[in-house]
Amino acid sequence: MSVRGSELGAPDFARAVALAREARANSSAFTAQTSTAHWFRGRNTAGVTLALTGFLLISTEGLHATRPSASLEDAKDFPFAQTREVDGMRAQIGIGGALVVATVLTAGITSSGLAGGKVPAGWMEIANSATQFSGTQGQDGWSYRFDRGATTVVEAMPYYGVMGDGSGFFVWGNTASPAGDSYCFIMGARMHANAPTNCSGASSGWGRPRLLWNTPTEIPAHINLQVESYNPTAHDFRLDFLANGKLIYSATDDAIGEAGTTYTVDVANLSSLELLVDPLSDGCHADALGYSIQVLTPDCNANLIPDAIEIANGSASDSNADGIPDCCVSQIGCDGEYDVPSEFATVQLAINAAPATGGAIVKLAAGTYTAGFSLNGKDLIVRGDGAATTIIDGATATGSVVTFPGGEPATAGIEGLTIRNGQVGSPQNPPFGMVLVGGGLRTFNSNAFVHNCIFENCRAVFGGAIYAYGGSMDVDGCTFRLNQAQT
Repeated sequence: MSVRGSELGAPDFARAVALAREARANSSAFTAQTSTAHWFRGRNTAGVTLALTGFLLISTEGLHATRPSASLEDAKDFPFAQTREVDGMRAQIGIGGALVVATVLTAGITSSGLAGGKVPAGWMEIANSATQFSGTQGQDGWSYRFDRGATTVVEAMPYYGVMGDGSGFFVWGNTASPAGDSYCFIMGARMHANAPTNCSGASSGWGRPRLLWNTPTEIPAHINLQVESYNPTAHDFRLDFLANGKLIYSATDDAIGEAGTTYTVDVANLSSLELLVDPLSDGCHADALGYSIQVLTPDCNANLIPDAIEIANGSASDSNADGIPDCCVSQIGCDGEYDVPSEFATVQLAINAAPATGGAIVKLAAGTYTAGFSLNGKDLIVRGDGAATTIIDGATATGSVVTFPGGEPATAGIEGLTIRNGQVGSPQNPPFGMVLVGGGLRTFNSNAFVHNCIFENCRAVFGGAIYAYGGSMDVDGCTFRLNQAQT
């Protein structure tokens, strides 16, 4: 246990999210606060300045494809879970072949024209595949090559915002543009040895052009695919779009056209999205492809984490298993706060209702409370309105006023409370026999903290104010007065 005199406030997650939203709303400060933005639950995000050369443009809504031009560079800060290079994509494709347009609907996937109103899937992952590939592809026996210039990379997808109806979204876009003098798809054209003008040369590690997204858990999703074909000629290539490994959209470049096309689909349990590009003929006519994918998934509490992920990881309860967090039905706790006494009559009722993980706040209004409480091993904070005005009185308690029974992490704890008149304590069996310990607070193998609290007029055989057994407790900025231990 460490005891320090300096104040150390708990992380203000609500403020961090507010700053993140504010930053996303202002393109000039796109990642102004990403170092404290905790919308990636359990991940540390960092602002990464990206110099994107070619045909990519960053905006506050994500990466957006633009029409090919001689040169376009745009450097802005962008939040990623890890500092990784983000690549452009360039392509040289030919002409000819036959029109292929197919839509295959399978179980769990239904066609939809929904215009939004659901929410984004907090984060997904992109894997740029550079798997070795050999043989012929396409209808005319053409053997194509693909070189990302690196091994497979997985990057976290940022969650871009919450809409007015309580939904949210993220978008990832990319562009293929003319390059070289042969069929050549190049991912990462900015930083690899095979420059666009040299893409017809020999290379190791050629593989199929493929973009793969994986969700951390299955989520209901509404997907918008927008695609454009620049300078399309007759059937240069075919774009296949798959959800959960099932083909849901397929079209050739000329069918897509310069005006572009939008395809929407609802997937009941999305686990992966995949884009595949296949050339359809030989030849050296330049073409380019631009696409953007928007994924919407329910996020009823607008906390930048999809409902399905919160339910799966235990940070949101779903007692009737309807896929909707209980807080969105009761309208209690959706902001991460459980208010006493306005929402719950006692502190213990609020603790019982809060999820076991996720850092909920049980917030006490100023006043005197005559019932003690236990953290029950949960990762949450009981926060008073200030020790001078928020009193937990143990005069009628039959044990320790407050208990950390075990398993609480270092992010859990109590702050801004006065704990007084703990006169009984809790049974404990040390080497000298059964005794009563911890008049004010008893902890057992707990790492929870105690910040800015007052302990007064508490007594027990051992640990009049606090009795800590095992664990590592952090006590900071607290006052102890008129407490007594018998031994």
